[in-house]
Amino acid sequence: SRIDSIIYAYQENADDLFRLFWGVGIGNAGVAFSRKLQGEYTDEYRRLGGKQTGLGHFIWEIGLLGILYILWFMLLVLSDAMKLREQTDISGAVALGWTGVVVVLIAALPYQNLITKDELIYPFVYISGFLAAKRYLMERTETGSARALQGRD
Repeated sequence: SRIDSIIYAYQENADDLFRLFWGVGIGNAGVAFSRKLQGEYTDEYRRLGGKQTGLGHFIWEIGLLGILYILWFMLLVLSDAMKLREQTDISGAVALGWTGVVVVLIAALPYQNLITKDELIYPFVYISGFLAAKRYLMERTETGSARALQGRD
């Protein structure tokens, strides 16, 4: 089951703290289309259901610290979307919808392995970058306006 894949990944890697926190390396546990491209942990990963859930997969490949980095990135994207959602241009509408997308991706980690799907992650990163740039420009404009009001420009 899905919870078992997370528990097995944790138990299998808990003996070695380095492996638990850092994982076995990206691509070293996943299943590839060619046997030559598979890592040394692929058989264990497949046998224990590592690909069933995002958390199980990430415990194997990037460890607990890698999962924290993913969550941190998602929270940064969520912060950008929350800050921009009341804008009157297209970025406000995109940010409002993106708030829901980020929450769904975070909530799906224990259930599905969505983050490693190229067809989902490429547009996610692209639109997240768009929102980050818009937030940067918005805050830069606000900071410049505040300085001009204080006479420091």
